[in-house]
Amino acid sequence: MSVLALDLAFVRDVLLPGLTLTQGRAMMARVVAADEGDGGSLAIAGYLLEAELPKEMAAGQTVRLVVRDVTADRVLLGVMHDPPAAAQTPALAAPVELPGGAHLRVLEDGGEEGEAGGGHGRGGHTLGLVLDLPGLGPLELRFGLDAASVRASIAADPGPPLARAQAGAGELRDALARVCDRAATVTVSARRRPLDLYA
Repeated sequence: MSVLALDLAFVRDVLLPGLTLTQGRAMMARVVAADEGDGGSLAIAGYLLEAELPKEMAAGQTVRLVVRDVTADRVLLGVMHDPPAAAQTPALAAPVELPGGAHLRVLEDGGEEGEAGGGHGRGGHTLGLVLDLPGLGPLELRFGLDAASVRASIAADPGPPLARAQAGAGELRDALARVCDRAATVTVSARRRPLDLYA
């Protein structure tokens, strides 16, 4: 596990006020810059901060960090590397019940078939979800993320669900750009319903 260090006062007072940093706490970060020495900068929760980085970290890399040690003036974070493919958790196929009667299901294909799935082949990541909301019905959400951009596509049933998805597309695009700190695009289309040959 690689180790990097952050200034504790900055993390507590500016980055994550009120957060208790304890050993084992995990967070995601993106390497914004890495110089030839051990310096660089990370984006965590939308904030940019200077850090001492391991030499193998490169700009644009997204990493999972775990708190290893907290001293009077520094936080030491370990970089967690992806487990071997055989040890990874299988895809979640069963719907998860959410408050208010909504259901969420992760698509087993990882979202690769949608418009947002194109980043996977370029070294990016994809995620496909179906969010079933009372009053709107199912929304197919597909996300693609790479070093330069984040993409989302929403497929909704024609009529009011599609109109509401189109109305919220700009807000989603702005939120994705802010949180992911990169260019964002959102496309909205009518959801394709399965063909019923017995109707």
